[in-house]
Amino acid sequence: MAELRDYGVPEDQIAEVARSQQDRAAPVIWPENADSFRWFLDVQTQWRLVVGFGVSMVLGLDYPAVEASARMARRRTTPRMFDDMRLMEAKARTIMNEARSG
Repeated sequence: MAELRDYGVPEDQIAEVARSQQDRAAPVIWPENADSFRWFLDVQTQWRLVVGFGVSMVLGLDYPAVEASARMARRRTTPRMFDDMRLMEAKARTIMNEARSG
């Protein structure tokens, strides 16, 4: 918050930022999902997009790139981890597309 003060942000706005940060619950990653979640974070830049003619839409992860990333990192993967990845992909895709349209 000191940085905000340094930039001259009013105290009431600083207090609002502090409250909003407290309201956000930190995500809880269960141990059995940790490897899948780390894999998802590793490939977070591997999205297929449609852009043009006034359209901008996330289609989903580029699976060949996801597979190559796992192979190059020598990551041990399982079918369950891939299922986890697809669940995270679906939710992230929905959030990103809603943000683009809203």
